[in-house]
Amino acid sequence: SVGELQRSLDACIEAGFEQGAKHARQLLDAASEEQDRAANVQAEFLDRLAAATASGDATAIKVARDAAKRGGISTKEIARIYALHSSGAPEVGEHLAEAGGPSPPSDAAIASGTSAPATAEVTAP
Repeated sequence: SVGELQRSLDACIEAGFEQGAKHARQLLDAASEEQDRAANVQAEFLDRLAAATASGDATAIKVARDAAKRGGISTKEIARIYALHSSGAPEVGEHLAEAGGPSPPSDAAIASGTSAPATAEVTAP
């Protein structure tokens, strides 16, 4: 790991092993570059997934999701990106209002701890 390589480099420098320090520095640089490259690849997978999710195209979402999985992205991270970029479910209470049901509680009612609807008017069917 990068941390272990850094400790080796520090030990070589402290002990005065110039050749060992040079070799440890080369390994450390290579490991850092690999870490950066892997992070860029994962960011690209996540960007593709975010764009596909925002588009709402089910086929594009599936392709991007599968590619992200193959690229080593965790299922949890894939779900997080999907949740952030999907336009999926309606807002809370929206389906009630469309069906003629009671309004959801207002922000003030939620803050005060009551569950009174945003409007006091309720019409009978």
